Amino acid sequence: MASHLRKIADEYDYILCDCPPNFNLITQNGMFASEAYVVPMLPDFLSTIGITLIRREVENFTAGMQRAVASFGGGFAGPQLRGVIFSRVRVLKYGSPARLAGLHAQMIRSIRDDPFFGPKIFRHFIPESVHVGEAPARKIPASLSPDGSHRALGKQFRALAAEFFEKV
Repeated sequence: MASHLRKIADEYDYILCDCPPNFNLITQNGMFASEAYVVPMLPDFLSTIGITLIRREVENFTAGMQRAVASFGGGFAGPQLRGVIFSRVRVLKYGSPARLAGLHAQMIRSIRDDPFFGPKIFRHFIPESVHVGEAPARKIPASLSPDGSHRALGKQFRALAAEFFEKV
């Protein structure tokens, strides 16, 4: 995968590899081909454990690949974690700042307080919304609706995209 992506990399600003939430061969290929990665994360207890496991898996994978590539005279820096994006966040009230559901707010605070992950947490997030779940079936972006009722969702996605371009 990495060699094929290098051939076309100059034609793109970003190439996104959407990988499954495990460290199988597909994810490993994506990591080998990547300079950086971003982790989507649910604001729940198990995800707070999972984010540390993902970091450890990537570090172990990188160390193993560095040894393997070095044995052939090459180099491999490994992908760098550029951010964590909270997804399916329960918003009780939009505004500045948004008011989040108690457990979600607590989990987000606990990760933001972490010395390693805290600085990598995106300020903007993907809110829990039936429109996000329905969008693939409707074949239109979640932020669009015929009556314009999804404007707040569109604003949230645009803010997240702008932050993505800043961090990545």
